[in-house]
Amino acid sequence: GAAAWYFNLGGGALMIGFIGGLVTAMIGIFSKTVKPAVYLAYAVCQGLVLGIISNTYELFYPGIVQQAIVATTAAFVGMLFMYKSGRLRATPKFTRMLMGAAIGYLLLALGSLIGSFFGLGNGMGLYGLSGFGPLLAVAGVLLATFFLVLDFDQIEKMIASGAPQEQSWRAGFALMVTVIWLYLEVLRLISILRRD
Repeated sequence: GAAAWYFNLGGGALMIGFIGGLVTAMIGIFSKTVKPAVYLAYAVCQGLVLGIISNTYELFYPGIVQQAIVATTAAFVGMLFMYKSGRLRATPKFTRMLMGAAIGYLLLALGSLIGSFFGLGNGMGLYGLSGFGPLLAVAGVLLATFFLVLDFDQIEKMIASGAPQEQSWRAGFALMVTVIWLYLEVLRLISILRRD
């Protein structure tokens, strides 16, 4: 990520990182065995993507990356505290509601993306400035934040069941995916708020 930022890599490197990250994420998620090399490749690809995206946002909104890092860290620590104190638990109902909300959010994002290719929505899509843009950005941040609870719960269950040490790779990978998603959502929300 630091190298991608420092060398100011362009769109080609962004696409390589994005496609590589998507492929390695799918392999990592659906693999029945632990694959440390895939998880490391995912981290490298996402570092590339985050470095380029963060640098671009920073050009338009100076100081935004620091704000996003602080907000992401605060959300992570806050959710960890809420989870460890027992205030938030990944109950079956909580998990079902969160998964339903995530599917709805994903469908809305996909619809907005497709609509933008056809000029639909007149700038009011998921990434738009007006109307629903800020509300959907807040929803994205909340969803990603609450997904941390599922990650913490999964890690705790793995430890309690005496899972083999190598499973820590899988747990770390899942946590990394959620933190990256959260950071990107926070970055987008701050950029929308700073535009207005």
